[in-house]
Amino acid sequence: MPDLIPLAQAHCLPLKGSEHKLTVGGLTPGGGVRYVRLAGSNEAYAVPGDALRGLLQPDTRLLETNLHQFDIADVRRVKVTYGDKSRELVRIEGKPNAWASTDKPQEQDETAVNWMSKVDRLRVSEYLAEQPPSLGPGALAVKIEYFDNKRSLGFTELFKVLADPGAEGKDKFIVRTETTRWYGEVLSSRAEQIVNDVGSVVSGAK
Repeated sequence: MPDLIPLAQAHCLPLKGSEHKLTVGGLTPGGGVRYVRLAGSNEAYAVPGDALRGLLQPDTRLLETNLHQFDIADVRRVKVTYGDKSRELVRIEGKPNAWASTDKPQEQDETAVNWMSKVDRLRVSEYLAEQPPSLGPGALAVKIEYFDNKRSLGFTELFKVLADPGAEGKDKFIVRTETTRWYGEVLSSRAEQIVNDVGSVVSGAK
């Protein structure tokens, strides 16, 4: 059995009631295969390198980009908060992508529909190593809370971080949800539309 210089270790999902730990070593002489050993075993295996790239480069290849784990189709109501104002929207029965005011649950609000479709397309592009020092309460641009018929499903907090005065950099947009639990950067062009249009969505409340 070849000696393994550990390059990475992974805890696999439980299999038959027990957890399995793998030690990944270097490349074989041919360069396309890596040695892998199961902890507690004297057996080593040659595994195609492509199958292990996600394990060895988790920051880029195993990045969780989705903001939520719940099925968006299960959402029946959302609460949108912008500054000191908020508005609730309900999903129109039989129209998965249609939203309406709570006082007119069968009357589609086109502004809200377009805005919610932009929110649904938000994805994390990169997670932050640490919380930005300027990410205080005043930086929270939009908060969206999601509910089904009985309970809260989760939330989206979208922050706007202003570029330093005189700097060439642009404003950044940071997101945090019940799934990410930490701060991730999102595409500025997409997030900026959401922040610019949220006032119109919230002001639609009577």
